[in-house]
Amino acid sequence: MSGPLVEGREVIASTSRFGPRLCDSCNELFSVIESKLEQGQTGWVGVNCPTLSTLRNAVRPSCQFCIMLEPDIQAVGSKVRRDTLKLVASINYNNCFDYISFDLRSALHTTQYVSMTGAPADVFAYPGTSCREKVRNELASMKAYHDLNYVPPVSTENLPAWQLCRSWIDNCINNHDRCKSPSDRAGAWWPTRLLYIGSPNDGDLSGLKIPLHPTQDKQPHGSYMTLSHCWGDSKNMIKLTKDTYEHRTKHGFSYAELPKTFQDFVRLSRFLRNDFIWIDSLCIIQDSTDDWIRESQTMADVYQHSKCNIAATASQAPSEGCFYPRDPTRLPPLEVMLSKKRYLFFNKDLWYNNVEQAPLNRRSWVLQERVLAPRQIHCGREQLFWECYQTTACETFPFMFDFHEELSMATTNSLNVELTGLGLTMLEMSKLRFSGARYDWFPTDSHTTYAEIDKVCQFSHASRFEESLRRLEGASPEERFANMRHNIYQYWSSIVEWYSSCELSYRNDKLVAVLGIASRIQDVLEDIDDYVAGLWRSQLPWQLAWGSVLNWKPSTGASPSYRNDHGGTHLMAPSYDIAPSWSWACLNTKIYFPNFLGLETIALIEILNVHDGHKSAVRGTVDSVPESPLTLRCLLYKIHTCEGPDYILPNNYKQDDVKSITLEDPKLELNVDKIEMDSTESRDFWEQAYMLPITCDYSNYLVGIVVRPCQGRPGFYRRIASWSDIAFRASPGFAGACGGRLAQHARSVMDEDRMTITLI
Repeated sequence: MSGPLVEGREVIASTSRFGPRLCDSCNELFSVIESKLEQGQTGWVGVNCPTLSTLRNAVRPSCQFCIMLEPDIQAVGSKVRRDTLKLVASINYNNCFDYISFDLRSALHTTQYVSMTGAPADVFAYPGTSCREKVRNELASMKAYHDLNYVPPVSTENLPAWQLCRSWIDNCINNHDRCKSPSDRAGAWWPTRLLYIGSPNDGDLSGLKIPLHPTQDKQPHGSYMTLSHCWGDSKNMIKLTKDTYEHRTKHGFSYAELPKTFQDFVRLSRFLRNDFIWIDSLCIIQDSTDDWIRESQTMADVYQHSKCNIAATASQAPSEGCFYPRDPTRLPPLEVMLSKKRYLFFNKDLWYNNVEQAPLNRRSWVLQERVLAPRQIHCGREQLFWECYQTTACETFPFMFDFHEELSMATTNSLNVELTGLGLTMLEMSKLRFSGARYDWFPTDSHTTYAEIDKVCQFSHASRFEESLRRLEGASPEERFANMRHNIYQYWSSIVEWYSSCELSYRNDKLVAVLGIASRIQDVLEDIDDYVAGLWRSQLPWQLAWGSVLNWKPSTGASPSYRNDHGGTHLMAPSYDIAPSWSWACLNTKIYFPNFLGLETIALIEILNVHDGHKSAVRGTVDSVPESPLTLRCLLYKIHTCEGPDYILPNNYKQDDVKSITLEDPKLELNVDKIEMDSTESRDFWEQAYMLPITCDYSNYLVGIVVRPCQGRPGFYRRIASWSDIAFRASPGFAGACGGRLAQHARSVMDEDRMTITLI
């Protein structure tokens, strides 16, 4: 294939002094970058690239750097005119090394982010390059299982890719101390039912029968693997039902009748030396509510005790399969010599785009499967990915890819870091439990420990778990357990924030689909804390202040709504049959928790009693509306709006639009920075509403909720909004000290002046 024509000439890339075959314009770009590196300069490096003179002639098929840039160039083509484009490099300094990132800019100065980035090879787990002890140890352990000179094949279905998967699993089981939980020593655990796929062979699988294996009748031998997949159109998907149960137990499912995703899972599991597998739709009786309730309660154990979870990450339906063809030349990192040092260039967002934002991982149920499974293989559209408690890897970096450590990932939501940290924290706490360590006391008036840790992690992009271990060197088991418990609640908040933005087919599954994670946390906490309606009892003074992502403008009279990640707008309505008003789970929207990074936060409420009456709420069974009463001592401030009976502050207000809200008993002006209405019904109750302060910090930063009384039920209230007040804001229209006055009043009031109320 010949290259594109520019000015009537065919452009041919040639071997350059930088190592790979590069076209003239890419050679020029790397020459400029090298010069800046030698001078120790950081910042922007711009060079006019003839390669990018028009999008039609943008990519040289024989230039390795052009090939890797092509997806970004094509993406820019749909957003800007075909003017002269400029590839701009930025030389940055992160932790202990330089890294290089890129932007595409048009003549109109429009900046388009390019996912390509580069860094010195010795910071990555790449053969023969790294000086990091952690990476060297990982590479040394891999040598026993796989040729380090891995070359990606033309499809994720090919033998070399599957052999790499086998090496990932073998290395993890044999060499990863962090991935060995105390439960591994407690004996085998089996799901109620498994599918027997038999031993691997080279024969035709079209005639294979896969019987249902009730484990209570006959204990299995060996390990089993689980599957995570999108159900798609579940009406036509093969399922286990009450009518087919006996037949499937005796005669099984035929391989030929399985959808492609299930077939791919069977073949890979057999290759990875497993006799048994677990698939939700084939191992849970789908038309039995009793069976579904019983099996959903064991979901944590199903995934926790699996050998490995195979995730059909890129597939949107069982018919699409797990494996895909691809252009293998785009996968390996580009090795370039700059100033006698080897740099690797690759797609910085390869994990985020192919895993976190893939169709499967936008589904709510899948989140707990990722948290609970000890190992996971993600079958992405472009390549295979590995995830365990100790290592992440992919075919681009087949031996380790700690992206949150190697590069600044401030622009990327690193969910993997949160999931891995939670898993490691629970393992550490379980080990401490096995050693007899206990630490029941927990401070109720301060978040100092993880506030300080989070400050460090926020600016250094370090893992919270790793930073905690560093600080706890030499600490007693009790101190380690207490600090790990702090982290558990932080991880829970982060994971719920992500979970609430995911898609759920059955809204009644809101709390059920995350129950597996909560149950696992409850196991390590034992009798120290209680899980109630998506929150933790000891943390209610902080977690009750969750907010919802809304965009409501009262001037238009529009109902509250939120805009999801796919661009669609959904109306909000609370579902009190699913969760109480004080729980984030009553709303079908993305939520967030306040980030308390102050040195001290003080609870302004006292939790007297809480009961979770929604535990029995399951898919399709709403016989009566359950209640989860939360009784507390608190202060209530009646809201009186200054102008208009229903004026509140929209999220995107301008300063000139802000009107203060006066409070009586005591009569104070509170400058509300934002009030976020929870639901479509909130506006209807605004004139009856009360401000309920929940916490404040040393700077008198206030956080609270808005509640309204339940008609005909004295002392009962429902939450309808959340709010925060910034006391030090003193611009026109704000009385800066008023928030401080309210905080001081709330902190100093006598207990007999507080009210006892019940939220439902």
